[in-house]
Order: sequence, then C-alpha cells, then structure tokens
Amino acid sequence: VNSVVPEVAAVGLHNYVAGHDDPTKLEASEVEAIANKYGVSTQDAAFKTELCDLYGSFLYSVLPPGDEDLKGDEVEVIAKFKRGLGLDDVDAANMHMEIGRRLYRERLETRDRDADIEQRRAFQKLIYVSNLVFGDASAFLLPWKRLFGITDSQIDIAMRDNAKNLYAIQLKSIGRGLDIGTLIEVRRAQLACKLSDEIAADMFREHAKKLIQENISSALDILKSRNKAT
Repeated sequence: VNSVVPEVAAVGLHNYVAGHDDPTKLEASEVEAIANKYGVSTQDAAFKTELCDLYGSFLYSVLPPGDEDLKGDEVEVIAKFKRGLGLDDVDAANMHMEIGRRLYRERLETRDRDADIEQRRAFQKLIYVSNLVFGDASAFLLPWKRLFGITDSQIDIAMRDNAKNLYAIQLKSIGRGLDIGTLIEVRRAQLACKLSDEIAADMFREHAKKLIQENISSALDILKSRNKAT
C-alpha cells in the first residue's frame, strides 16, 4: 500500500490542477496540502514527475502556434503557474528543453516548407519566452546551443524579432492623443519585452511619423470641406 501512495498522490494532484478554474491562481500551499494529505513529499519522484508534466503541458498550451504572434502575457502566466506548482528553476528549465526537443523533432519530420517555417517560428517563441521566464539564469539553465546546435546570432534573432512584434502591438494602441503617461507605458513595455533602445527608437519614430501624417491629412480634409462650404 505504501508503495503506491506517491502515485495516488500524483493522480490527486493532476485531478486537482485539471479541475482548477484558473491554473495561474494556483498557490504553492495548495500543492503542499495535497502532498500532506497523502503523507508524501513534493520531492517524491512520482509527485515531482507529475508537477513537471503539468508544467510542461501548460507551457506548451500557452505558446501560440507557429503562424501566430505572442500576445504579451505569456511570460507572466507561465511564471505564475511555475510559482504555484512550487517547481524549482532547474526542473522547470528541463521542461522548457523538453518542449524544445518536441518542436525540434516536429520540424525535422516535416517535409512541407510552410510547416517548416511555422515550426521554426514556434521554436523562436519558445526561446524568447523561456529566456524571459528565467532571466539572467537562462544562460546556464537553458543550453540552447549545446542541445540544438543553434548559434548566438540565431538566439539574438529570436529575441529581437519577438520583442519587436510585442512592441509593435504596444505602439498600435497609441493614437493621436499622445501624452506623457502613454510614453511612460510604452517605455515600460519596451523594457519588459527586452527590446534594444535603438530598435525601439526607430519603431517609435516611424509610428510617430504615421501619426503626424494622419494629423496633416485630417487637417487638409477639414480645410477642403470648409472651402467647399464657403
């Protein structure tokens, strides 16, 4: 009976998390309570395996498909769920690598050019989100180069392209009524998505140019309508 208790506890954990209304609101104390209920440790092999599997499944479900861009909240919800499970960085990072292996295999198995591009984009999004989840520790927790043979420049491209996409979403929310508060929010968004100042400045300048053009066009339309009326 004692030998199967950890597995029963793991099933109990799975059912509890699966039935949770919002997994991101899961608390580490809830996971501890389940382990205590069955008299096992959260570090028990079967229990920890279930924690890792739950995290891996959640991570894969949060990442959008290859043809879709990130929404911007992925890093936050993944980090919340990781804390809720009480999973340490090493075990969580291993699941990020496991998802990477899955995407890498899918890319190798596909023979369709469009599908290959989608898988590559999905892998780039995994790199970007993972590096932000673990921050500075990602340098030694996430061995992208060693496991997948990718270069520093490929990692830089994944980081840059996804950061640009998220920053572009933020810029789209800026209309002609620009104020200091909006600029502060844009700056915070830039820092959060880890976009360089140089690229962010170029993108903001281009967006501001479009806003000015819209203002001029609107002013001209008003003048024309007044002239007609006269």
